[in-house]
Amino acid sequence: MIKKLEAIGVVILIAIGLSWSGFEIWIRNYADGNYLYKKGEENFSKNKCSRANFFFKLAMRAGSKKAAKRLIDIYKYKQNTKEVIYYYRWLLKNSSYDKNVLRGDLATIYACSDNTEKAHKLYSKINPNSPYTFFRIGKSYFAEKDLPQVIKYYKKAAINEHLFGIISLLEYYKLLNDEEKLQQFINEYANSKSYIVKENLAWAIFQKDLDKAVKIFEKTVEKTKNYDLLAYLYLSQKKYGLAIKYFNKKSHFMPKELAICYEKTGDLELAYKTASNIQTYSDIVYFLNLAIKLKKIKDAENNLLKKVSENKNQINYLVGLYIFYKSTKNTEAEKKTWYKITSQFSEDYALSQLANFYKFNKEEDKALEIYKKISVSNPKYYADVAALYQLSQKDYDTALEYYHKLLKEYENKLTKHDEYTRLLNTIANVYYKNGKYQKALEYAKKAKNNYFLNAWFIQKINIKINQNNRKNRND
Repeated sequence: MIKKLEAIGVVILIAIGLSWSGFEIWIRNYADGNYLYKKGEENFSKNKCSRANFFFKLAMRAGSKKAAKRLIDIYKYKQNTKEVIYYYRWLLKNSSYDKNVLRGDLATIYACSDNTEKAHKLYSKINPNSPYTFFRIGKSYFAEKDLPQVIKYYKKAAINEHLFGIISLLEYYKLLNDEEKLQQFINEYANSKSYIVKENLAWAIFQKDLDKAVKIFEKTVEKTKNYDLLAYLYLSQKKYGLAIKYFNKKSHFMPKELAICYEKTGDLELAYKTASNIQTYSDIVYFLNLAIKLKKIKDAENNLLKKVSENKNQINYLVGLYIFYKSTKNTEAEKKTWYKITSQFSEDYALSQLANFYKFNKEEDKALEIYKKISVSNPKYYADVAALYQLSQKDYDTALEYYHKLLKEYENKLTKHDEYTRLLNTIANVYYKNGKYQKALEYAKKAKNNYFLNAWFIQKINIKINQNNRKNRND
């Protein structure tokens, strides 16, 4: 009797196996991968994780590469590293997506999972001798707290002309309060045979030691032709004549900065002419203020109208024109321009760009008022409200309040996983700046568990915690 039951069980299992095998063959050959993918997307957008997973898997078996990418998102949300790795490997084998991008993403997953050996192998496959590869390998060693290896690879990156290798080493020595090693490092790289390495060092230290940065650039600039960077440093030193000389050796990459130099030397007409080459909000703000000062109202209006005509899909010039009419009290033109903006773009987006304009014009209170207004109906603007409280007002507690509001919006939203992960790390940064290192560590670890490579930041927090603990024991 028992043997008979076993035989029946085997037959059932074979039948199930053949059915599933046949089903898979049918899917691969006859199923519509695009249709299955769309069904997956429908459920994905509604956060129906299990149903989305089912349709994406069917779509992937029917050959849909987009479905495999969505499955990666789902398993990242579930923090299922094994499945995330499986689908990245599947894409590497079966898709035409950029292999180096996929390898870099997969290496990040390994590094966040503390499997640095596999991460290093993948980084090396991308480009074994690239300074960026050395930098990423060094960064990933922080996960193992292998500081000699961190320094070794950061130095390799720095020697091979990678700016962030130098910046990271400088930051690391500063964090340890190791002034002797910091000066040794600066002296070593200041004497490098590579002009680019020297300039990278100068750029990394200019905010702390502007005079030294300028001296390095003065020795290297004729070799590297980075005239605009030396000019910018001269502008920071308020040496406007020298800044003008070097800005003019290149095409006007920084029109506003060159215009400022002319204004500071008393040549307002040339400042205005240079500033008319407006591009960003910052440029437009400066140009409008200069036009009003020189009473070139009509000329400035024509310039902006021309920019609007040439760049019909760019909102920045339209908003600039709106602000111009508002500043010159041309109420009718102001209303017409705002109507034109809101008929072409959503009102929330238009208001957000207006807030951007105020932000660049150092009118943070006006910007904050607008962002708070639109965040009531559109929570994504919580981030802008929080950033203004954090950066402009240094009000970290209110910033955290808004960041946490946004975090609640993102939690359990499959479509927002990457934003959610970055937000966790941003919250950790705010706690860090506010001196709340244990909370910073809590959120930094949450970000890492969601595949945000921040081992260096976690190490920074741990160093601060240890320094505080030692200080408390000494007290």
